[in-house]
Amino acid sequence: MTIGTLAGRSLRFYWRTHLGVLLGTCVTCAILTGALVVGNSERYTLERMAQARLGKIEMALQTQDRFFRAALADDLETDLQATTAPVLTLRGSAALPDGRARANDVQVLGVDDRFWKLGAARDLLYRARSDEIILNTRLARQLGVEVNDTVILRVEQPSFMSRDAPLSGRSDVSVALRGRVRAIAGDADFGRFSLRANQVPPLSAFVSLAALQEQVKHPGGANLLLTSAGTNANAALRARWTLADAGLELRKLSAGGEIELRTDRIFLDPAVSLGALARSSNAIGVLTYFVNEFRLGGRATPYSFVTAVGHAASDDEITINSWLAEDLGAKVGDDLTLRYFVIGERRKLIEQTARFRVHAITPLERDPSWVPNFPGLADVSNCREWEPGTPIDTGRIRPKDEDYWNQCRGTPKAFITLSAGQRLWSNRFGNMTAVRYPADSPAEAELRQAFDPAALGLFFTPVRAQASQATQGSLDFGGLFVGFSFFLILAALLLTVMLYVFNLEQRSEEAGLLRALGFQPRRLQLILLLEGCLLAMVGTAFGVGAGVLYTKLTLYGLSTVWHKASSVSAFQYHAEPVTLLLGAGLSLAAAIVAMWLSQRRQARRTPAELLGGETGMAEAGVRSSRRWGSWFGAVALLAAIATLALAGRGATPGVFFTAGLLALLAGAGFSQRLLAGMARTTKCAHSLGAMGRRGTARRRGRSMTTISVLASGVFLVVAVSAFRQDPQPDAGQRQSGTGGFALYARSALPVYDDLNTPAGRELFGLPSAEMKEVSVVPLRVREGDDASCLNLNRAVQPRLLGVPPEELARRKAFTFVSPDGNWGLLAQPQPDGAVPAIGDEQTVKWALGKKLGDTLVCTDDSAGTFTVRLVGVVANSILQGSLLISAQHFVEHFPDTAGYRVFLVDVPAERADQLADTLSRALQDRGLEVVPAWRRLADFLEVENTYLAIFQALGGLGLLLGSVGLGLVVLRNVQERRGELALLQAVGFRKPALRRLVVSELASACGQRALAVDFSGDGDWARSRRFGGMAVLAFSRH
Repeated sequence: MTIGTLAGRSLRFYWRTHLGVLLGTCVTCAILTGALVVGNSERYTLERMAQARLGKIEMALQTQDRFFRAALADDLETDLQATTAPVLTLRGSAALPDGRARANDVQVLGVDDRFWKLGAARDLLYRARSDEIILNTRLARQLGVEVNDTVILRVEQPSFMSRDAPLSGRSDVSVALRGRVRAIAGDADFGRFSLRANQVPPLSAFVSLAALQEQVKHPGGANLLLTSAGTNANAALRARWTLADAGLELRKLSAGGEIELRTDRIFLDPAVSLGALARSSNAIGVLTYFVNEFRLGGRATPYSFVTAVGHAASDDEITINSWLAEDLGAKVGDDLTLRYFVIGERRKLIEQTARFRVHAITPLERDPSWVPNFPGLADVSNCREWEPGTPIDTGRIRPKDEDYWNQCRGTPKAFITLSAGQRLWSNRFGNMTAVRYPADSPAEAELRQAFDPAALGLFFTPVRAQASQATQGSLDFGGLFVGFSFFLILAALLLTVMLYVFNLEQRSEEAGLLRALGFQPRRLQLILLLEGCLLAMVGTAFGVGAGVLYTKLTLYGLSTVWHKASSVSAFQYHAEPVTLLLGAGLSLAAAIVAMWLSQRRQARRTPAELLGGETGMAEAGVRSSRRWGSWFGAVALLAAIATLALAGRGATPGVFFTAGLLALLAGAGFSQRLLAGMARTTKCAHSLGAMGRRGTARRRGRSMTTISVLASGVFLVVAVSAFRQDPQPDAGQRQSGTGGFALYARSALPVYDDLNTPAGRELFGLPSAEMKEVSVVPLRVREGDDASCLNLNRAVQPRLLGVPPEELARRKAFTFVSPDGNWGLLAQPQPDGAVPAIGDEQTVKWALGKKLGDTLVCTDDSAGTFTVRLVGVVANSILQGSLLISAQHFVEHFPDTAGYRVFLVDVPAERADQLADTLSRALQDRGLEVVPAWRRLADFLEVENTYLAIFQALGGLGLLLGSVGLGLVVLRNVQERRGELALLQAVGFRKPALRRLVVSELASACGQRALAVDFSGDGDWARSRRFGGMAVLAFSRH
């Protein structure tokens, strides 16, 4: 008979006991494989979402608040031979006409048929009329609308000039678009379109490109270009772009035939100014500004333009025209005083003065070409309609001033040197309003060569590659769920080993007989291992199939009851063959190794011991186990105490879990010592309870396995439930995750004015009484990838917030992870010129995969890159999802991003709800959404709490398996002691007494479990929650 034949017949004969081993292996494999396949499914789902939001798009050109020719798409499409679509995208809000429903932070997209071709959308979405609107599914559900319902969209009236720039006009202009819902676009119809990596689709409204251009007064303009072409898009762009695409205009002046380069953004970008001046040695820079008055003694001339040009005079000299000289009674050598406004942070107007000596007086010549098209000045018919964004006292405007405007328009009344003008009026947007060339200067085609289009904001970004990078770097749900399931896997594996050991013990006489007949120990081990391998292989095969079911159940849970852990409405199942093989291989290896280790003890026994059913437990072994248990328990307990003592008040969840685990091991060690002591005792047992406790010690390996599994399961399940976090009780504390702020507000459209000043509050009609004791900290926003725990994707270009560090430092808001962390770090220069940044702990660690001191590269408005260094990390806070840099650094790198869109609001707690309603109503045209700060923090913590719930559920299943193991131990003990129980019955013990004996053994094992759990500090977990959580967060914090 061969070894294979003997193993096969043994499998058939002992099929009942082998079935338990097979099922245990199957469960182990199912859990491990299923957890790994969850990771496959998560990544596949994110990839499908990326495909749905990008369609055929490979590259995208985004110019944010700048506009280029929509016709550029036609030029590039010809060269690239690929679909290229112009889009006009604006932020806004959507509402029903009766105001019953409203949605903020809506992306309003002006598109044409080429856009829908990129998404392979259905024909219904093509050729939309000017009064028709297409909503995506998420926005339609939020508004509760259907096809043919009416919706009102509100967007900001775009300005060529930044609203933060001097003389930028009114700051509160918005446009309403009313239309009928033509269709609702789902994921298959490109309704998920977004360039941001996020599994949550945006709120999107699609309108006709031509209609939106007309409504916002930007005919033929676009600020987003999408193409299905690859890496050659930038090369084609460099060949096809024009000055108009960069907002530049080269025009010939009627007087003298000069050529002037100007911009519809009023101030030339510094890169443009330098390139334009370098193109010709005869080029001259021009800077024109609006001043409040000229004053000479007691006489004043209000509201005039001054042009800074050339270097003929000294910087303290001024040339005036004859009209101004007559009005002021000025003559050469007199000193004039200029008064003018500059705009500070939050559009704060600062009036400054400058003194000049009259250098010359020139005849009045009408030439308004010196003056750029300032909003609110160039497009009005009379002086009393001026709205330059600064206060105008119309009472000061005289009839002669009206006459000058009607006859000469904006003709400057005075000229100073360019260097003097730049000293007074330079700003972050530029220091020139035009560059002039002689009549024989180069044409536009030659001038274009002086500029790099990328430096002007014209460059394509590989959005498809970025989406792939974000998906591949996403949170590993496979590893996360393996961590969540580790106790369940361990319980299943221990149960498998226990059943296999039971099988070996049941066949000990057979093994002894085979040894007595001449079988060598190694040969016998080989037979048993072969049986075990066959069982493990079959169990693993079934386990892979069961793992598929486990995965689908888990995905269903993540899409329903555990939805807050992922914000994904429906995960798509996907299993990669390599993952299935990995799960099966690991499970098979674990089962075989466990079986092999279990056989080693039996192989050391003699045939006589095996035939006699001896356990082989020598007295020395008992004494050794007793000493080992005592020492191990004492060392583990001291280590737990030392861990907590060293951590002190700064104990983290990981520290607390380590201490609890060490205490649990201490309890297990003392349990081992107790069992060894009971096994060694020679005293008579005078009660059924004593006999039961002594029976527990007969098979210490079984008892300790059961005690360990049950104690660990109870410890984890109970401890997890004690550490659900609720931010509301501590919401008013400055050191809490809310920073002590009562409200968190975010607007769809920027707010440019300071809500802390009477003027800013009056602009939005905020009552003074309700704004009493209210303080607002405004933050600038540079849109980017959401880097919070609500986004499963890796944040490639995270959202940046520009903060006033002094405001947060003064309040001592939030708690830094590092003891030396503080808000002043944002203002400290870095040796390598990097921009210092502070981030929330979850953002830094999980969304970015960084740590304190690491750097990342961000892209600015002109395609340049700059390095950001993490100088501080804030513990769980409402700032999660973004990186924070100082407002000064923000405007340096993003000068075109105007206004504020995030607000941290201080208000007494009892008035917070009332103020939230007031702000929401007053700033509804800005799309302001106000929530309690603790609620925003709770939304983030709900992710962790959901992970805790998942861990608790899977831990509960592990505890259930441990309970099954306990039942099997009791059953096996009863089977082994049938003779003993029969003898006890024969000498007079009745069956109820024997049942109590068996139950006492079970109670003894449970008592040992309770001892281990008590040593782990299970009762103190709830009291220790102030330290921040428990160790399962090592797997779940993200």
